[in-house]
Amino acid sequence: MGRIKLLIMSLFLHVFAVQASTDCLWRGVSPEFDRLTLQAEKWSQGDRSGVDIASIVSQMDSISRINPGNKVMRARTLYWTVCADPAMELGKAGKLLDTAIGIAKDGDKYDLARLDMQKAVVLSKQEDYPEAYRLYISAGKTFSKAGDSRLLAYTYYNIAYIFLLLGECRDAESNAMDADSLFKALHLDDHHISTELLLVNIYEKAGKSKDALRLLNGMARYDQQQMSPPLRVMFFTAYLPYISDPDSLIKYSDAAYRLAMETGDKQLYITSLLNRGWSFVNTGQADSAAACVAEARQAATGLNSARVDESVYKLLAKVNEVQHRWDSAYHFQRLYYDSHEEARGKNVLADLRAVGMKQEIEEYRVASLLEKEKEKTWVLTSLIIGLSLLVLLTASIYIIYVLRRKMQEEQRRQMQKDHEHIARLSQEKELVESKNRELSANAILLMKKNDSLKKALREMENIHKNFHVDIGDIKSEIVSSLKGDESWDTFKLHFERVHPQFFSMLKKMYPRLTDNELRLCAYIRIGLSNKQIAQMLLVQSKAVIQARYRLKKRMNLPEAASVSDFLVNLPLSNCEAHEGGTP
Repeated sequence: MGRIKLLIMSLFLHVFAVQASTDCLWRGVSPEFDRLTLQAEKWSQGDRSGVDIASIVSQMDSISRINPGNKVMRARTLYWTVCADPAMELGKAGKLLDTAIGIAKDGDKYDLARLDMQKAVVLSKQEDYPEAYRLYISAGKTFSKAGDSRLLAYTYYNIAYIFLLLGECRDAESNAMDADSLFKALHLDDHHISTELLLVNIYEKAGKSKDALRLLNGMARYDQQQMSPPLRVMFFTAYLPYISDPDSLIKYSDAAYRLAMETGDKQLYITSLLNRGWSFVNTGQADSAAACVAEARQAATGLNSARVDESVYKLLAKVNEVQHRWDSAYHFQRLYYDSHEEARGKNVLADLRAVGMKQEIEEYRVASLLEKEKEKTWVLTSLIIGLSLLVLLTASIYIIYVLRRKMQEEQRRQMQKDHEHIARLSQEKELVESKNRELSANAILLMKKNDSLKKALREMENIHKNFHVDIGDIKSEIVSSLKGDESWDTFKLHFERVHPQFFSMLKKMYPRLTDNELRLCAYIRIGLSNKQIAQMLLVQSKAVIQARYRLKKRMNLPEAASVSDFLVNLPLSNCEAHEGGTP
């Protein structure tokens, strides 16, 4: 069973290499070139009716040469050149892909991922598994971001196959399961079956025969007519070691043989012949088994495969043993042992190479994990910094908002105080003006009283002159009343209630002012005219004007200054205009 598994694995390598070209998300280049790309994609997905891939690639090459500056066209043309010729020599395919990768490395990431995946297929065939793994991982990331689930599934499949060849069954199973999940979601039945066959090989190599048989029994219930011939051959080949019923053994081996002939695949054909031979041996049909071996040896001519030779020698030894040809059986058994020992030596070297490659892959995986951790750390650090800045910005905005609210509230309170102060000043001004009007009215009444007394005095003097009536006592009373200070004292008392500290302020500023000058200042303060002041002081208006001039000089006021403005605007105590103020 081990030799058959190795043959099946070699077939899987061929199958997934072809399937690496599938539908995609190519970015548009030009209408004609894009049309050819769609046709090539149709061919790569297995729909090859009416599609001449060689002609398509030739047309792509012509268009790209007409547009030498278009690197995208040239890179894609080289890609499809490799895809269109699965039998191309690996070295040549690698060089073409390297050229395309060099052209596309600074271009579209999806183009580069497609080229990387095809390059990984070539590297897998050349058994450079570490580099193939690295390219698969890189391409898979791009396919995942681009939403290309089909190619992502192939990537998982190919990585699983690499791990299987390196003996890492756990990683192989994990990636195969991921691939199978995507294939089932995409309803790609052939690929789903192919992945299950890969899992069968993984389970067999891991010693999980029950799991392998479980999968095979499940596949046996499929409608096998819907499977492609190569898949049916591989299914029958994998299922044969688990069949114990002779009739079923012959039936399945014969079906695999006929299907292999239809595919035209030499490797499948040789494998089916050898399996058919073993079925004949196990059912006692030695001659039929010998015929199968002979046919297999003829088909393997020029193939130069140590594994095929080993399988042929082992089967011939068994056939001759059943036929009791002991010398021939011994001869082929010796050839089998020799080839087996030679294969073991090669396997030891292969195992040593596998250990080195596994170490390279592990180092790459560790480096990738470290890089991811760095990215996570960077993202986390950026997130923390961003949140910190956001919190700081929010706090700053809140503080600015609070301060602004406080400023606005303070401004509002200040404006309210200012309004209240202005209102209070207005009220005080109105009160002062009211008191001034009252003082002015009293002064006018006093002036009128004096005028009346003067008129009465003149009338009495006329009576005395005309009628010789004695008016001495009355005249002295009137004159005394006109010259008396009682009216001034009353006025002064009311004035200082309205304008407290007015006189004390003037005396402090101008100590040399006389009482008459202070009296003049008071009359000017309440807004009396020169004529009214003259009547109050029992003098001529001209005398008042002169008195004002002398007052201006006494106060050292500028020439352009007005005594009235100065006295009216003279600042007094805050208690001004309040009744009961201290004089």
